[in-house]
Amino acid sequence: MVVIIAIGINDSQFALSNNENRVPVSTFKSNLTKILKTAKSKTKHTIFVGLTPVDDALLHPMPWKPTHGYSNAHVEKYDNIIKKIAEEKNIPFIDLYKHFSEKDYKKLLSDGLHPNTEGHKAIYTKVLTELKLLGILE
Repeated sequence: MVVIIAIGINDSQFALSNNENRVPVSTFKSNLTKILKTAKSKTKHTIFVGLTPVDDALLHPMPWKPTHGYSNAHVEKYDNIIKKIAEEKNIPFIDLYKHFSEKDYKKLLSDGLHPNTEGHKAIYTKVLTELKLLGILE
């Protein structure tokens, strides 16, 4: 069994009034550590999947919630936290931010935030490739 942990973009959302994230960094770190502990108690194969970039121009502010926004600066901050915890705990980290950034990633997003069909294909292909490289899948 493999547990793939993919969380964080919603946590990186911020209020335009004070630039504070939806989930404070300290809480995010604590939550990740708790999730990881639970996952590791269930399987020896636990993997973190990083975050995808967003389209700042469409999400600062968000059309559906104009008091809040998303930005790559905030997404990268949370992605780096995931990456750092993965390194500290010796857990594989699949870097989707880099993978998407090497492409015309805005074409992989349906609304500037969520992956569209091609975006999901890109995620699937990257995760599958990494699982094979790690020897978890043949």
